[in-house]
Amino acid sequence: MGKCKVCGGNTLGDYEYCLKCKPSTGRQRGYAPQSRERPGLPSHCVFKDSFYEPDGYLKREVNIEAAEAMSEILQRERMTQASIRNLFNSVNSIKMKLKTDRDLPSGFIRENFLKFVTQVEYQSKRDVIPEIFRIFVEIHTDLVVKDKKEFLGFADYLTAIVARMKQK
Repeated sequence: MGKCKVCGGNTLGDYEYCLKCKPSTGRQRGYAPQSRERPGLPSHCVFKDSFYEPDGYLKREVNIEAAEAMSEILQRERMTQASIRNLFNSVNSIKMKLKTDRDLPSGFIRENFLKFVTQVEYQSKRDVIPEIFRIFVEIHTDLVVKDKKEFLGFADYLTAIVARMKQK
């Protein structure tokens, strides 16, 4: 965590300003990360190697701590429950297809998840969803398309995030 240049409070990742003090002119102006490694996401919300423990079960953070932190971040960035639910439904449809058709080729997840990434990119550029969600998806893309198990781990992570978002 960094320190805000205005109030001295904690920032997300290595940002220069906290969410309360970020300049209001332009979506990203003055709110660019100082480091390119994990822009804007706390390290405990980023899974680099796996969503699973060595024993094969989901990590606790996927459903509890990381999901709670991500839901708070997305709500602070004004992501609506409707917009995240639309994106969640895209991931969930891939998950359901995997469960119903076990003979899908190995490239199915990669192809369909990359379409999801494109959809997220498009929605972000149109300011329908916040940039931080695009970053979240982009950071996890390589892990998610690695294999079916990791994709399902990401789907569970996104489910936990959606479940923790407060309704308005």
